[in-house]
Amino acid sequence: MVTPEMSFRGYVGLHQEVWDKNKDGVQFSVEIEDQDGNRYEQRYFSHPRKKRGDRRWKRVVVSLSRFTGKKIKNVFFGVL
Repeated sequence: MVTPEMSFRGYVGLHQEVWDKNKDGVQFSVEIEDQDGNRYEQRYFSHPRKKRGDRRWKRVVVSLSRFTGKKIKNVFFGVL
């Protein structure tokens, strides 16, 4: 069961070999689904070719408080 202080934590980033090859940047997504099928999605954009600050791992924290008292069924963490 999810408690109000719980969160999903991870990191997003691109390998340095693709920094200059990707013209449009990349969008990462975290999608969380509870036992009832309720979903929440949070997206992160990274463009290391244009933004030097994106040339590193970025911490991702998604609060799970909206799912308090429920069970998490699925977590999708990937590139769109």
